[in-house]
Amino acid sequence: MTSLDDIVAEIRNGIDLEQSDRPSSPGMLPISRIETISEGVIDFSRVKYATPTPRERQKYQLQSGDILFSHINSPEHIGKTALFRSNKPLIHGINLLLLRVNHEACHPEYLNLYLKSFAVRARFRARRFWKRQTGCVARAGIPAKSATLSSNPSSSKSSAIHCHRELQTASCVLKIS
Repeated sequence: MTSLDDIVAEIRNGIDLEQSDRPSSPGMLPISRIETISEGVIDFSRVKYATPTPRERQKYQLQSGDILFSHINSPEHIGKTALFRSNKPLIHGINLLLLRVNHEACHPEYLNLYLKSFAVRARFRARRFWKRQTGCVARAGIPAKSATLSSNPSSSKSSAIHCHRELQTASCVLKIS
C-alpha cells in the first residue's frame, strides 16, 4: 500500500498570466484553464495564450505524464482530471493543480484513472466545502506535503494546500502492484 506522498513528486498551482484568445506575438504559448480539462482530456482548442518569461516557462511548462486537477468551479467539475501526453508546449495556468507523478513509483495513467473513479470523485464532492475567498475543495487537519506554502486562505498557494489535503484524504491508501 502506498500513500499519495509516495507517488506524487509535486503538487502545485499554476501561474497567473495575462491571457488572450489568440497568440499575438511569437513568444506566446498556450496556457491551460479549467475549460481545457472540462471533458477529462487536454483540449488544445480550449486554451488561451500567454507570454511567460523563460524562467516561468521552465517552471510551468507541462511534462508528459503530468496530471491537471480541477479544484475550483461548480461541484460537478470538482475533481476532474486530465493527463498531459503531448510534446506540444502547454503552460500550467492558475486554477488547476498540477500533480507531477514519480514515474518510478506509479504510472501516471493509473493515478489519473484512480482519481477519475466514481468513488474518489464522490469523496471529493462529499467532503467539500466552499471557501468564499477561493471556492476550493478544503478540509482541515490533514498534514500538507509542503509546509512552505502560505496559510493565508485567500492566496492561491493556500488553495493548493487545502486541495492537497483533500487529495491526501481521498488517496490515503492506494494499492499499487
